[in-house]
Amino acid sequence: MLNDEAKSHLNSYWISVINAYNDYENYKNQKEGKDPRFLQARLYDLRITLTQAKEIFTYLLDEGKGDPWFEETFGLINRNLEVFKTAEAKASEEITDTIVGRFRRMKGVELENIKVASERGINKAIIPSPRKSTKSSTTWTNNKTGRKCEYIPFWGTRNFMVMDVLAHVFLLKNGQGHFSKEYQSIFNGVADARQRESEIKQLKDAKKDACRYCLELDATVFRALTGKDYMTSKQIFQLLKNTSSAEFKISYPLRVIKTENGKKTIKEEWMTLEWESRVFELDLPKDGDPNYYSKWKVSFGTILGELFIHNLLTKGYDFVDRKIFSLPDSAQNFYRFFISYNKKLPTLELRLSTIVGTMNFADKDRSQLIHATIEGNCLEPLRQIELISSYRKVQTTDNEIKFIIEVGSKIPPPPKSHTA
Repeated sequence: MLNDEAKSHLNSYWISVINAYNDYENYKNQKEGKDPRFLQARLYDLRITLTQAKEIFTYLLDEGKGDPWFEETFGLINRNLEVFKTAEAKASEEITDTIVGRFRRMKGVELENIKVASERGINKAIIPSPRKSTKSSTTWTNNKTGRKCEYIPFWGTRNFMVMDVLAHVFLLKNGQGHFSKEYQSIFNGVADARQRESEIKQLKDAKKDACRYCLELDATVFRALTGKDYMTSKQIFQLLKNTSSAEFKISYPLRVIKTENGKKTIKEEWMTLEWESRVFELDLPKDGDPNYYSKWKVSFGTILGELFIHNLLTKGYDFVDRKIFSLPDSAQNFYRFFISYNKKLPTLELRLSTIVGTMNFADKDRSQLIHATIEGNCLEPLRQIELISSYRKVQTTDNEIKFIIEVGSKIPPPPKSHTA
């Protein structure tokens, strides 16, 4: 049976549901000044409030059996959750259709000049697999936390590309077709995120109930953002599936919004995951669905997924030029790891040891490493498409090679408009 403390706790959740519902109804019935974006935001708040209420009621299900108030209220929560999930999904589809239509209308130079949002955390936290094996794990020590990091089975440039596409589409969806200028967040700090990690781990049906952030990806949008016009919908689907299957136990940066002397600042804290996590889940359509290979739902219902989304909401992303996706793997990774988030620096100085450690290079021949791998496969391709101006190497006082790279104005700026 439910004790008085449990009933009081459950009642507070139910009152939160009623308040969220009233807020939505009042705005929906407003005759003037309604904005579809704010109506959808209230739908989202109502769904989240219902989801949280369902989680706590489910947790106390055994104690609540036989209690009339508990059973009636729990039934109302479940029924209304399904109703408002459907309503929110419909509103989301309308936004998705608008975004897809916009990309379909793009042609020629407009497509070539697309800049794609790239979340900084994933570029800092994950190193690419040193081999093409899909069975071996990749391990390293994070230089920020000193903790061992690992993932399996494989992660490379195409997987990073997928995450850039998902970041871009999520930001457009979150901003109702625009890149929002507002700072938002999910977590207040590492302690908050760690508590959420435990919640997700404990939920029996985490994928269904714990997922607060999702999006729909269309094959047309994927091709527009990547320039991979030759990829069939089936190939895109397989790439998404492979990317979603990677499991990580790593350290990840968390952008924390702090207020100091009346001003908001962003501090970066690192969190090491306690359990393995995927970045996202790919919800597969049913067999026979005509959209099976052309339109997919992506859910960020994992702790790594929510960290990824949190950083996007706090504006922890840069815009990368779409043409980097056509470069050799080493050049793509070099741009991603060193240049994309150093756009304000006219000159970048990198020690050989820093490049080798970050890029996970395994060349045993020093000359081959410097001339072929770094200069030939990384720097020269970037220079040829003007993502860097020039580069040179010098000897340091401790007898190590240092590369001096001129970047500055060659870094692509963010879109002038806050639209796609």
